[in-house]
Amino acid sequence: MAKRKTGKDAELAGLEVLSNGLLVRKSDMEVVGIHRCADKSDLRHLVIPEGVRSIGEKAFSKHSEIISVSFPESLEKIGALSFHMCHELQKVSVPKNVKIIKASAFQGCNSLTEVKLNKGLMVIESHAFSYTEISKLDLPESVRALGDSALDNINAVNIRSAGIPHNLIRAVSPADWHGYWKYDSCNIPMTVEISVNGRVIYLPKFVNESDIGLCECALNSGIPEMEENLFQYGKSGKPSYDTAFAMYSYLYAFGRKPSDELTAYIRRVGKKIVEYMIDSNRTQDAIRLISFNILTSNALKSLHESAVQQNRTEVAAYLMEAIKKNGKSNSMRL
Repeated sequence: MAKRKTGKDAELAGLEVLSNGLLVRKSDMEVVGIHRCADKSDLRHLVIPEGVRSIGEKAFSKHSEIISVSFPESLEKIGALSFHMCHELQKVSVPKNVKIIKASAFQGCNSLTEVKLNKGLMVIESHAFSYTEISKLDLPESVRALGDSALDNINAVNIRSAGIPHNLIRAVSPADWHGYWKYDSCNIPMTVEISVNGRVIYLPKFVNESDIGLCECALNSGIPEMEENLFQYGKSGKPSYDTAFAMYSYLYAFGRKPSDELTAYIRRVGKKIVEYMIDSNRTQDAIRLISFNILTSNALKSLHESAVQQNRTEVAAYLMEAIKKNGKSNSMRL
C-alpha cells in the first residue's frame, strides 16, 4: 500500500489518503475517490496499489487528466461509472481477479482504443464500454453474461469460449436507435463480426426488438444456413445490407457456397447496396460487390450514371469495365 499522507487528510473517518491522492475506505479496501488536494500530475498515469479490492462508483468519473491506469492483482470489481467520461484514458488491462465490470464503468471514454480482459472476468454490465473507440474486443472464456449495450460501439468480438455469452446480441446490437447517427453520418458499416469456436458470423449492428429472440436462436444454432442469414433481423435497410454484404464477402473469399437465402437476397438488393455504398463513398466495398458479377446490365448502367454524377471516378471506371464484360456474356452467374 502506498504511503499515507499525514495531517488533516489522515483524520478522514475510515479513509486512508494515499500518496497519489486516492481515497481508500479501509474497511473493505475500496477506492472511493480522489482527495481534493491531490496533485493532478499524479493522476495522469494512475497507479492503484496492491491491496485495493474494488473501485467505487464514480471514483474517477470525469477526471480527464487520466491517460493510463495500472490495476493491482488484488482488484475484484470495477464499479459503476468508475471511469465514466475519462476522455483521455487510452488503454486498459483488467486483471484476472476482476469478476465484474459494473454498468457504464468506461462509458464515454472516447480515447479508449485498447482493452485487455483477462480470464476470470464473468460479467460486463450494461453500457460498460459504450461510446469508446474500441474496434475489436477479445472476450475470455470465463465471460458468462453481458449487459444491454455493453459493447455497442465495438464492431468485432472474438469469443474464446465454445458457447456464446448470455445477451450478446443486445450487448453489441442495440434494439433502439441510439448511436445509429454515428454509423450513418460517418459511413461506418453497420455490422458486427463475431468470431466464435472457429466460425466467423456477421450480424446487424441494430436489430429489430421483435426479432431479437429469433436472431439469438439463429446465432446459437451452429447451423450455417441460419448463421448466414442474420441480415434479415436488421432494424433497417442499411444494417441488413452491410451484414449480408460482409457475410457474402467472407464466404466468397474462402470459396464457400453461401446459403440460398443469402444469395437470393444479394441478387435482389445488390443494386441498392451498391447505391448505398456509392452515396457513402465506400469505394472498395462497392467495387468488391460489383466483382461478384451478379448485377444485370440495366443495374450496371444505372449505377454507372450515378457514380459519374457523384464524381466517384474509380467506381465509375470499374462499372464501365463490368458493362463491357457483361456485353460479351449472357450469363451473370457466379
